[in-house]
Amino acid sequence: MVVKEKLDISWKVNILASDISFNSLMKAKEGFYTQDRILGIPDNFLKKYMVEIGNGYYVKDEIKELIQFDYHNLKNDSNSKDLILYSAEM
Repeated sequence: MVVKEKLDISWKVNILASDISFNSLMKAKEGFYTQDRILGIPDNFLKKYMVEIGNGYYVKDEIKELIQFDYHNLKNDSNSKDLILYSAEM
């Protein structure tokens, strides 16, 4: 969401999401976050980039389309080149 807000729209952005836990990766790919997991996300981001359903929020497709989910351990060669790596723990 921050990428959509802060970067020049002419930039081509691809986000590689990786985890050694297949279950965590599939949960992230689903894009559903319960109320307790969205604490701290600004209301304007929730309204613009997520859809409230039931007891949580789904990430809109325009955000999910930027992300490639890949199961691997970053300690091993991923065959990905020219990456800028940011690490975040959820």
